[in-house]
Amino acid sequence: HHYRAVIGCAQGEVNCKNNVMDFYIEVVDGKKNILILADAPHPDISALKSTLNRYDNYAVEAETIDAFSGDVSKYDLVVFHNLPSRNKDIQGIVKSLKQQQVSVWYWVGTQTNVPLINQSQQLAKLNIQGNYIQEARPIFNSNFSYFRVEQETINHLNIFPPTTFPFLEIEPIKDMQVLLYQKIGAISTQKPLWTLGYDDQQMVAITLGENIWKWRIQENAKFGNSNSFDEWIQKIT
Repeated sequence: HHYRAVIGCAQGEVNCKNNVMDFYIEVVDGKKNILILADAPHPDISALKSTLNRYDNYAVEAETIDAFSGDVSKYDLVVFHNLPSRNKDIQGIVKSLKQQQVSVWYWVGTQTNVPLINQSQQLAKLNIQGNYIQEARPIFNSNFSYFRVEQETINHLNIFPPTTFPFLEIEPIKDMQVLLYQKIGAISTQKPLWTLGYDDQQMVAITLGENIWKWRIQENAKFGNSNSFDEWIQKIT
């Protein structure tokens, strides 16, 4: 819904052009259906599901790829954790999601088949840099503009431990925005850690790193809640 706020021009005011502001309010009609598909059971899945279940407008299901036999077209977002993997191809599911313009979120971890990720989406190319495992902590990209993030949520990134993923570089193919960059050891880099954009009409998000569950545990231990972690997840979903 589009709204416009207009404030009258005060006596003596020279420039009244800034007295008009357009804004939009999203009206949620029904629940957003989210499916988490995983290569195998993993504590990340519980962390994601616990976060998403906090929100009344989400209906969340989680399955391993071997156990899933449903219709993916009924979902608004499908999260792939360590999928496609070395021995589990998801190209049939990916093709259906693309045709239905269902949003997808790839979580790239140590079991992910990176070449198949490149076949699954055209937002970015993931270039393997060798048979190594990388660890990195998150840094917020202050130029990110898709949505607003609370300053406290950004500050809490400092306590989050590293996540683990294959040693690779993300090369943009289409317009994308980096939400989080990688901090490797003490070095802040311009290498994407979390990125998102549109592959034609389909929203695609790519997150490098498994063991995200440690972020939620760490925040709960330090602050008694997981509000910042939950906001990072909720903003993308």
